[in-house]
Amino acid sequence: MLLFSYNEVMGIKVKTALVVIIVIMGILKIVGCANMGQRIDPQSRSWFEEHRWSYRVLILTGDNEIVNAQLELFSTLDAELANRNLLIINSNDSTIFFGNNIVGVPNTRGTMKRFGLDENQYEMVLIGKDGGVKRRYSNIVDPQVIFDIIDAMPMRMREMQSNDSASDTVSDLPKENDSRVMFDFSDLNYSSSWFLLLDGVMGGKSTGNLENNEHTITFTGEVSLKNNGGFSSIQSSIHPTVMDGMNAIKIKIKGDGREWILAGRKFMTPTADDYWFKFNTTGDWQEVVVPISKMKRRVYGFPMIGRITPDQIKGLSFYIYDKKSGPYSLEIESVDAISQ
Repeated sequence: MLLFSYNEVMGIKVKTALVVIIVIMGILKIVGCANMGQRIDPQSRSWFEEHRWSYRVLILTGDNEIVNAQLELFSTLDAELANRNLLIINSNDSTIFFGNNIVGVPNTRGTMKRFGLDENQYEMVLIGKDGGVKRRYSNIVDPQVIFDIIDAMPMRMREMQSNDSASDTVSDLPKENDSRVMFDFSDLNYSSSWFLLLDGVMGGKSTGNLENNEHTITFTGEVSLKNNGGFSSIQSSIHPTVMDGMNAIKIKIKGDGREWILAGRKFMTPTADDYWFKFNTTGDWQEVVVPISKMKRRVYGFPMIGRITPDQIKGLSFYIYDKKSGPYSLEIESVDAISQ
């Protein structure tokens, strides 16, 4: 018969309780991180996500007199608006000025927060099909100015070339042999959908800056390990069909000699439940090929069981997360979907 002293029994109970607490905390953390994108962007499952890639959107807010004057300029241009898949929202009274077949209206407070609008001042923003802000206006603008800007966008140019403005299928995306353009940063329109996500969402102190250059974007900042932080990232959603028939991603980058991560996720909005591929940078320009089959699931950086397939990828992220403090830099020229 095994006999245990009182202290030994209590020690076992304490250890068991600690294990249970740790497990429960881990589960809560995982559940929370799976919805991190929803907490950061409360509209992630809402109107804008449902209409992304199908429509461009003009949002007007602020001074009612100016808003109404601007809307009046669009009142006789239904054909031009429809041809460019353009919706117009009056955020002041939560109505859709143009877009008769659209069901529902985006939440006003969520719209203001999502696009950084000031309800006390007049502003009109143009949102591209990728969900990124293309232009901001603080006064009344001739509609032709808006149309010219849209017509210069790569996706719109492909629409006009195909003579089918309603079509936005994978066949419209740039393709050469067994590759397809995901992001070509020589065109600033590809840059607008990328945004920063730092460890500050969890209390960390790391910094980040995203800069548009002539042919690239540059992601710089400094990693801090304070407050259990230690990562910085940039994030973007991708075209829903860009990975069709592809099984890898090729990136052209210039790093800082540190280890970096390209991550894919199953959601358009950020989540800590994603799939990582680690690669080393050299300090010079290099091409890195990332097989989707080699991406490994991580939840808050911890290994988890699970895989992602090319058709499941809805968003991409570049992470610096090598558990080292200090400055970092990553310059990106292009991101392509490829078949190998």
